[in-house]
Amino acid sequence: MTPATLLAVAHGTHDPAGPATVRALLDRVRALRPGLRVAEAYAELASPSLEEAVRQTRGPVVAVPLLLARGYHALIDIPGRLQEACGSRVVTVARPLGPHPLLSEALADRLAAACLIGPSSVPDGDSQDRPEHPFAAMPGGPGRLGPGRSLPRPARPGIAGASLAGMGLAGVDAVVLGAAGSSDPAGVADVRAAARLLTRRLRRPVRHGFVAAGEPGLAEAVARLREHGAERVAVAAYLLAPGFFHDRMSGAGADLVSPPLGAHDAVARLVLRRFDEARARTGGWRSPREMAGRAAR
Repeated sequence: MTPATLLAVAHGTHDPAGPATVRALLDRVRALRPGLRVAEAYAELASPSLEEAVRQTRGPVVAVPLLLARGYHALIDIPGRLQEACGSRVVTVARPLGPHPLLSEALADRLAAACLIGPSSVPDGDSQDRPEHPFAAMPGGPGRLGPGRSLPRPARPGIAGASLAGMGLAGVDAVVLGAAGSSDPAGVADVRAAARLLTRRLRRPVRHGFVAAGEPGLAEAVARLREHGAERVAVAAYLLAPGFFHDRMSGAGADLVSPPLGAHDAVARLVLRRFDEARARTGGWRSPREMAGRAAR
């Protein structure tokens, strides 16, 4: 019997750093499980499309949406297009990646690394021009400081406390989880859950904010924290890859925006976990209705 192919389906972006980041992540997946057939696809804006990728595979397909929350693409678009493209072939659609504690691990690492690095002129995704940089190989590039911002001194004890300092965030008073956003209530709920998981990881409250659909907006969330005394606000970018949404986060008024999750080892492990969960599920095809009826975990 032909072994199943892990078809990783990302959202897609016009930014060439986006697909490069996805490929770096899938290289980590292959390294963690040698011999596994892994293919990439994009829901929009990049190639190969979902349909093109399916035509290039054979045998059973387990599609893993490289999405961090439920929404249109995870619940309707990807399952529907796969069902049509695969025809009589066995196809299973895994849950989206988030929310999950492994993503919180990756978020905390990216945020801490960004705080240690500080500002950089290296464009997002560019890891070749400065090999001496301690995080040069980190897809998404180093974190960004907001215009006119700096992180020169430790966080104020009454706001951030020792826990943020212990995570390498000594120059940060408050953290906001920045997400793209969704008009689907399930997607908004998933981002809230992700913020709670990051709260546990950092042992300090983490607010959330959106740069597209959903409330509150990221700029509003940052402004509220400043009103309550937070001088230095960092955004943990709840994004897989660089692109339009990460650019918008940089303009939300925070002092620092972490790089996207990228090819973090915890994300690669989560991709494999979702693949294994989907393969173990009986019945093969999982309908969009069933996916919408179960909360992502």
